[in-house]
Amino acid sequence: MPRSDYLDFTYRCLDLGVGALTDRGSMWVNIPDDWAAEIVVHLKKRGMTMINWCVWHFRFGQNRMGSFIMSKVHALYFAKDASERTWNPDEILEPSDRATIYFDPRTHAKKEGKNGLRVPMDVWYGRYWGRIQGNNKERRANHDNQLPEAYLERVIRACSNEGDLVLDPF
Repeated sequence: MPRSDYLDFTYRCLDLGVGALTDRGSMWVNIPDDWAAEIVVHLKKRGMTMINWCVWHFRFGQNRMGSFIMSKVHALYFAKDASERTWNPDEILEPSDRATIYFDPRTHAKKEGKNGLRVPMDVWYGRYWGRIQGNNKERRANHDNQLPEAYLERVIRACSNEGDLVLDPF
């Protein structure tokens, strides 16, 4: 579809999502480079608060010769009410590089008592974070743009509680 039609379609979908959110609700938008800025501006105009602009980095991009190979997608994290949003950092803790690579003893002495664990950084990559291709075991049939389960698990565990309604319109 033409770019302007796609952008209008995307705005309408986002507006429906904004309208459906509770005050504790969050919205994650997975979007490539060429649309991310427009989406951020649109959601801010709708009164949403940006919590994070994360980047999902993968090592397998489509080969191209006219520019650098795109190896990331933006994961835009917005909340309807930033002070009331559901946020469960303990559900997504991961080993800290400072603890596991650099063996910095301070990571085990923090007052939070997380023993070398931390909330993930805003660039997501690593094992199980690659793009889902046709030969992946995780691949579902007839799905053009499947996200890895690790991505979805992180977002759902961090931003919802058991029994909450989680919607993926696509």
